[in-house]
Formats: sequence, C-alpha cells, structure tokens
Amino acid sequence: MYKVLLLGEFSSLHNYLKQGLLACGDVEVTLASNGDGYKRIGGADMPLPECSSKSLFRRLLYYYNYLKAINKLKGFDIVQIINPSVIPYIIGKRVVQKLKNNNSKIFLVSGGIDYALVKAYLEGKFDYYVFDAMPEVVPSYSTKSFIGRLRVGYENYLTAT
Repeated sequence: MYKVLLLGEFSSLHNYLKQGLLACGDVEVTLASNGDGYKRIGGADMPLPECSSKSLFRRLLYYYNYLKAINKLKGFDIVQIINPSVIPYIIGKRVVQKLKNNNSKIFLVSGGIDYALVKAYLEGKFDYYVFDAMPEVVPSYSTKSFIGRLRVGYENYLTAT
C-alpha cells in the first residue's frame, strides 16, 4: 500500500485527486491544506495554519505552527506540493528540507501562477499562456523587488530539489 501526501489545495484539484486515488484502492491518501485561502475548500485531513495578519507576533506564531504541522508529515512514499506558494517563503527551504528528509519522493505541481511559469513564459517557451491576457501580473515576479528576489530564490530552490 502506498502512502501519498497531497500538500496544499488549488481549486479542489487535490481534493478530487484524493477521491480518485482512494477509489483506485491500495493507496492511503492524506490531504494537508488550508482550503485554498478564502475559498475555504473542505476535505483536508490535516488543516494547515494560515495567517493574514501583519503583526510580527502573529506571523512568528504562524511560522511556528506551520513548522509544527510539517513535522507531523512523515513516512509518505509520495509527497505532491500543489504550488510553491502553499509554503511560506520565509521558512520555505526549511519546510522542503524536512519534507525531503522525512519522506521518499517529492513532486511539485504548477497549479496557479508561480515563478517557474512566469520565467518560462518570459523566455518564450509557450506559444500562448494566461499572461497574454494578464500582463500586469508579470512585474510582481520581478527580481528588482525584495519580494521578487525572495520568490525567485525560494522557487528556484523548490524546482531544483
């Protein structure tokens, strides 16, 4: 029997994947998610903490609780991360390292918009893509801003591991 961890949610993709894998049988599936933010998608076996507060104390508490939750995710044959953004940037490398050390294989799905997609789009690797209709989104991934550099470094780390 395989043990599968689905980390994060994006428009119920992991929720439906979980249902499909369970229907196939011989698979134990755990969904760890915060419900895709404001969408509040249910079905998570392990709710992940979320934080929208700008308070330093609340942010630190959120990071602590997130790491505590990740520490419980051990012994999976497969871990699938829906998108780099489900892991907080500040503690991202530590979270990915813990997941790698405590589980067998890790896969990254490109659900939604992330730096790797923006980079591929800017390098002309797609004939067409969603950014053709939303060019205003691309500058937020610029390496000229602090957040952009943080995203680039973190997402490069994620896609390289």
